[in-house]
Amino acid sequence: TCHHWPNWDFFTLASAGLVRECLEEGVDPRDPVNHAPAIFSAALRATDPAVISLITAAGADPNARLGEGRWGGGRPGYTSLHSAAASNPMSGVIVALLEAGADIDARSNEGATPLHAAWGNPNPSVFRALLRGGADPLARDERGRVADPTSCLNWNTEVFNRLTSPSEFERCVRLGEDVDTRDSDGNAPLHWAAATDRPTAVTTLLDAGADPNVRNNTGATPLHVAATNQGPDIVSLLLDAGAELNAGEGTWGTPLLHAISGRNGMSNRWRLRGSRGISEAAINALVEAGATLNATDSAGTTPLMQSLNRRREGTLADLPMRLLALGADPNSRDIQGRTPLFVAASGEGPAVVRTLLAAGADPKALTNDGASALHAAAVSGVPEVIPILADAGVDPNGLNDDALAPLQLVVTPSRSNRWWLPFGNEGVRSPTALRAAALLTAGANPNASNPEGDTPLHLSLWHRDTTLVPELVQAGANVNARNDKGETPLHLARAQGRRATIRTLLRLGADPDARDNAGRLADPVCYWGPSGAVPAGSPAESVRGCLESGIPVDARDEEGATYLARMVSSRGCCADFANVLQVFVAAGADVNAQDDAGRTPLHRAVANPGRIRGWLLPVVISALLDAGADPNAQDSEGSTPLHLAAGRADASPLVSLLIEAGADPNGHNNAGETPLHIAFRTDAPATASTLLQYGADPAVPDGAGEVPDPAACDRWGTSTFFTFATADIVAGCIAAGADVHSVHGRGTRAMPLISVAVGSSRDAGAISVLLEAGADPHARDAFYQYTPLHHAAQSGTAGVASALLNAGADPNAWATGFHIDWGWGWTPLHLAARSNTDPDVVKVLLEAGADFDARSGESYREGLTPLHYAGWNPNRGIAAALLDAGADVNALSHGGRTPLHDAAGNASNPAVIEFLIAAGAEVNARDNNGDTPLHSAAWYNPHPQIVTALIAGGADVDARDPDGYAPSGRRANDRTPLFMAIRRDGVFSGGQPMPSRFNVPVVAALVRGGADLKQTDKYGQTPLHAVALVRPAAYPLLIRMGADPHVRDAYGKTPLDYAVDSGSLEGLLEVRRLREAMRRSREP
Repeated sequence: TCHHWPNWDFFTLASAGLVRECLEEGVDPRDPVNHAPAIFSAALRATDPAVISLITAAGADPNARLGEGRWGGGRPGYTSLHSAAASNPMSGVIVALLEAGADIDARSNEGATPLHAAWGNPNPSVFRALLRGGADPLARDERGRVADPTSCLNWNTEVFNRLTSPSEFERCVRLGEDVDTRDSDGNAPLHWAAATDRPTAVTTLLDAGADPNVRNNTGATPLHVAATNQGPDIVSLLLDAGAELNAGEGTWGTPLLHAISGRNGMSNRWRLRGSRGISEAAINALVEAGATLNATDSAGTTPLMQSLNRRREGTLADLPMRLLALGADPNSRDIQGRTPLFVAASGEGPAVVRTLLAAGADPKALTNDGASALHAAAVSGVPEVIPILADAGVDPNGLNDDALAPLQLVVTPSRSNRWWLPFGNEGVRSPTALRAAALLTAGANPNASNPEGDTPLHLSLWHRDTTLVPELVQAGANVNARNDKGETPLHLARAQGRRATIRTLLRLGADPDARDNAGRLADPVCYWGPSGAVPAGSPAESVRGCLESGIPVDARDEEGATYLARMVSSRGCCADFANVLQVFVAAGADVNAQDDAGRTPLHRAVANPGRIRGWLLPVVISALLDAGADPNAQDSEGSTPLHLAAGRADASPLVSLLIEAGADPNGHNNAGETPLHIAFRTDAPATASTLLQYGADPAVPDGAGEVPDPAACDRWGTSTFFTFATADIVAGCIAAGADVHSVHGRGTRAMPLISVAVGSSRDAGAISVLLEAGADPHARDAFYQYTPLHHAAQSGTAGVASALLNAGADPNAWATGFHIDWGWGWTPLHLAARSNTDPDVVKVLLEAGADFDARSGESYREGLTPLHYAGWNPNRGIAAALLDAGADVNALSHGGRTPLHDAAGNASNPAVIEFLIAAGAEVNARDNNGDTPLHSAAWYNPHPQIVTALIAGGADVDARDPDGYAPSGRRANDRTPLFMAIRRDGVFSGGQPMPSRFNVPVVAALVRGGADLKQTDKYGQTPLHAVALVRPAAYPLLIRMGADPHVRDAYGKTPLDYAVDSGSLEGLLEVRRLREAMRRSREP
């Protein structure tokens, strides 16, 4: 249906009749589809040429181009004809595009014409249609390739071999083409003919004198390439022509080795889809011809070794056995000292291992690093192989050169087995546990220690498979063994937060009061670890209990940082920071304690903006300042927190907080710089402007004795220059030789100077000077493909926008940039609505004809209008201007989202919510996922006042998904706003990344607004269950608000049961009591 027009696959199935119907219903064919203009989607996927004719007749531009970084529709600079030529097998689509005016020889950014693009099309009729249409067959791209794929100039390519008949090789030979010419990878025509399995072409080339032993850049001959063909014909032809049977021995490997490995030998392997599987026909032909069975490559790999641990089916299942029967050496060694038995032990089954042993393989052979076959089996082998090797004499307690026995290797998790699923406690034993059991049965010592003193029981704690612990203890492992640090397995399990394992160890007799060499208890009341993540995610009540239990309030880590400093440096900062900070201060914490670099917690909070969410950072800074943090404290480099903030692009809110708390705007660091110097140096004009407003002295010299001038001509092209330069200064710089056409930044970040200027300058006269000097008002940047008007709309003034419009800028220009970027598919009005707090900018654009109903085509917000984005803007005047112009307050995006949905998820000002509801926004509207605006606020928005405004406006506080809607967010439970507010943790829903993990105030607002604390999901879990599991900072809050900690879910567990297993709730009095009771119940 027409509703699916924006979907990427619409044109795959759409008939001409449906497209005509959609166009008659008002669909604009110029609007983006799947992150590119609709013409690209149609060119790529349409099967009926009439579809192309219809949308081009309706206004779609067949010569529109893709921006820098475009994926999906093709490469940068592609037109729709390029895309169709590259991917659509229907030649009629090519004809239709040409009839619509597509440029047949248009060049991409890489100089490729559509005929070049057709090289990758599987249907030869496509390139023939282009040639019939007049495409230049001799056009060359930037790599020098001639466009016609069948030209003899291209006979040394994969596409020539794929698209031409064998007789074409005879034609090229007659024309005198060099039969031994090389491409850039060293491949000759004979390589390509062999690779594409064309015996007739191979014969033609050999008869013309082609060298059967020609080598490409990797050292492969045509015989290597042919060895991966599923038929033997070319192998035989090459051998008859004198191809070296064992070419590559000791280096690249012989053709037999390649036949077994499936490596095609081509340098540009991607053209042939890499490995093509084991070729039995080639193996037989090569062996019958006398190939050396024990020839090695440069790594010492033999054909027998290569045949092991590979997928072998049918008659190839017994390939290793056949090679052994033909004389393959079972005791050969590669350069690492590995034998075939060692290789087989790491992945083959019992049959191959027994065959190798029967053939004389030495079971006691060791690799260069002292590893036995049991070491290999321990890491990745089949458990049934372990007793076979042990019975053959391999020592289950033998040590490799790292002094590790096989059992220590099997219980030490690798990247591949650490996260093995399903977990052992689900009744399914992991391969690791099965290998460990086999080794123990074979006599492995369960108490052998590694060089650090860790026993297998210590090492096994990294595994999720909890069956390893009782397995080892039952076999005799000492549950209280100590490593060189004096740590018992319980110490490590506690440090890793393995609750199930901790219970198992205690049940098996682990001593909870054992102390390590540093005096740390094995099972303390609270364990915070070396980072600040645990207290950062804990409620204040738990932090207080942990401090009372004995955690030192100012304990320092190896960098000299206290827990407060570590909290604000943690990616988990901070769930309940203001209250937690009060607890720390009350316990005697020094809020100005300096680490080894002289930085206080305030320094760290300011210097680590990526670890604290943007909306939360001012909250953390304010709390620290209120608690007595010194805003003028200097670190070892003499920097105050204000110096650190000044280097950020827009730290204006932080600068204001710090200076209002007493920070000196003119203080110098050890380099002699003031915060203002740093803001100028790092091109942070907004920060510099705020510093100047608060009294920063621009006349203070820097460490070099110079007074920086932000508007000096040597700063031409920076944002700082245009923020402070007047029209006269700009004119003076131009007169002095400044280039108005210069580009600033590199690669995808390259931006025309005019775009830098319009986003920074407050002086419309300065922009007029640039335009009069020849700056292009239509220039686009490289990343977003924004025009200057986009940048002016985003952060400029109404006067600057007017100057561009007067110069001919298009108010409805579409951005066509990188497809995963949030800004793709926006007009200037979208950007102004979202980011510019000045309603006059929106009004200027509307007066110039900007479309207030323009639909964005950006990846996961397709179909959003400017009014949808106005909900992000803290100034409700933006939404008012759009509504006054006629915008629909209930306009639906392609995902069914209204402007109120987007405002609910992203607004910071509740007045915007109130305004939209008063203007008629449906407060309980459902999007295609079944979400209401309150769902969006609960899931995305960290500001509780937004939730409160929605509830006051009539939002259903306990709205559930309607029947038939699949839950979003990859959750199986029923979703109400309260559950969504609790459970949003690192999950993406509807494509929007979640702005915050920490939403305790939002949870509180929902409950105060009437959310039912007794509601349950499909697992019988209440909100308190969910909080105990994933949002512990809100646990005491819900208890105070009346939640029942004793109600049981479908698994028979109460919220308190889950709270006991939460590291962030260990300090709660009821949790401490319950854990102590559990410990006493295990005492003899």
